[in-house]
Parts: sequence; C-alpha cells; structure tokens
Amino acid sequence: MVCLDRQGKLLHFEAVYPHSSEKQATEAGQKIIELCRTYSVEAIAVGNGTAGRETEGFLKKVDLPEAYR
Repeated sequence: MVCLDRQGKLLHFEAVYPHSSEKQATEAGQKIIELCRTYSVEAIAVGNGTAGRETEGFLKKVDLPEAYR
C-alpha cells in the first residue's frame, strides 16, 4: 500500500498481507489505521486485480475511525 499527498507525491509505502492468516490480517488492519491517522488519509483506493474484492471486504471489516469510512 502507499500513502500519497494531494499532488501525488509518495509519502509512504509498505506491503501488508491481509489474506495470509488471521494474525497478519489483524496486523494489516492496525497498520492501515495507524497510517490513516499519521497521514490524514482522505480516501482508500483498491485495485481491480487479484484479491481486489477480498481486499475491499477486508477493509470494510477494519475498525476505521468514522472520518475514514
């Protein structure tokens, strides 16, 4: 995943594995919440490639603060 500023400049990138195991899914969810807070994320985009639908479902289960839903 990546975090970009409004002009598209790369701020952060990191790989997470939300579909490998329950432990990794929990860690991925925590990392996403942390990055949303750190970078004041305004939107989350999910590609339409492999596991896109599964990733969208995963994100719906992440306990994001109301501002990020």
